[in-house]
Amino acid sequence: MNRKIPFTLIVSIVFLITGNLVGAGTLGLPTKTGLAGFLPAATGLFVMGAAMFLTAMVLTREVTRKGDTIFNYPSFYHIHLGLVGKWVAILTNLLILYGLLTVYLSGAATIITNLLHPKISNAMIMTIFFVIITTINLTGMNIVEKYNSLLVILMLGVFLAMFGMAEAHVDVKRFAFADWKFLPATIPIILTTYNFHTIIPIVCETLDWRERLVRRVILSAMIIGFLLSVLWVQVSIGALPLGGSDNSIATAFNNNLPATVPLAQTLNAPIFITFAMLFALFAIATSYIANGTGLMAFVKDLSVNHLKLCKTPNNFLIGVLSFGPPFIIALACPNLFMSVLDLVGGFGVVILFGLMPSIILVMRAATPLKRLLGIALVILFLFCLALEMCQELGVLPIKPDVEYWKYNFVHR
Repeated sequence: MNRKIPFTLIVSIVFLITGNLVGAGTLGLPTKTGLAGFLPAATGLFVMGAAMFLTAMVLTREVTRKGDTIFNYPSFYHIHLGLVGKWVAILTNLLILYGLLTVYLSGAATIITNLLHPKISNAMIMTIFFVIITTINLTGMNIVEKYNSLLVILMLGVFLAMFGMAEAHVDVKRFAFADWKFLPATIPIILTTYNFHTIIPIVCETLDWRERLVRRVILSAMIIGFLLSVLWVQVSIGALPLGGSDNSIATAFNNNLPATVPLAQTLNAPIFITFAMLFALFAIATSYIANGTGLMAFVKDLSVNHLKLCKTPNNFLIGVLSFGPPFIIALACPNLFMSVLDLVGGFGVVILFGLMPSIILVMRAATPLKRLLGIALVILFLFCLALEMCQELGVLPIKPDVEYWKYNFVHR
């Protein structure tokens, strides 16, 4: 007989996923999607959120059926898509997890430096943050559940306070702007915002491989994440000028800054600056913890089952391989934010958690309707991948409507 899952554990897992959803991607959302306008941004968030939920359900079904504690995506895709699938999973998962942890570390240091202007160096700030947050990750899943839930609750409280203060400065006329042509360029960061799939194996294990319960937990967390993202984009677009100002969305975009920085500088209130910094740090910390947990599970599978570095999990080796590379990269290249988020979402998330689960859905579909749904998802994610490749190669550059900024906002 299966054990009864405590309600507190279910809530903590909802918070774990929510913390993963509300991270660096969310902080950067208004910076990128604001250039398309509120209605296009909300539309993109809904459509891509629905697509990512469907692929999460595919992965949940397969992972719960396997029920293996060392089982992760390299093994998963090896079973379903062969040797090519395994190595694509390894490479894209490394891009996603190392890329995100690098962004979290550099983002935390950038936010503290821009808002508080401390006397210590950027590298020292990053190191202190790294030691604190990585220690939480390495102490085990029970500590992660405890501290991550607390951080998410604090983050939500700070968000509501910050949202209330910023909402008073919203200009509703700014919501009329819509540049639908720029919307495709925002897809990578939207997908990064919805990237929680790395922790699905951990969630399934923690909830005793109960597929129906895991589905409900994921849906609850995704609804919370979607609402927070829409509210965050709404208040940022409404409170910030699009262009023509040092504290505009365009300036933040050009300087690789999260939206909290221009918002804090625009409102110029000490209490809001404090809230903006706390929200950003809580969002980054919760995502770092969630992705760090997923990364350690991935490295455990990789080191034991594929690279054969050890016969049984070696916690020291797993910790070094998980957190060492992103820390070194962040120290060497501290000014990474939007560029890495685009690569993570446009290539890593699209392939590993969009395209490949959709292919499995087509292969395993029990009904024509499910197969048709899988084909539609494959087409959607192939379009997203092709678009990002064209963007990175400069073949099809998508530029925001700069002339609209100049004509409508430069004198405001």
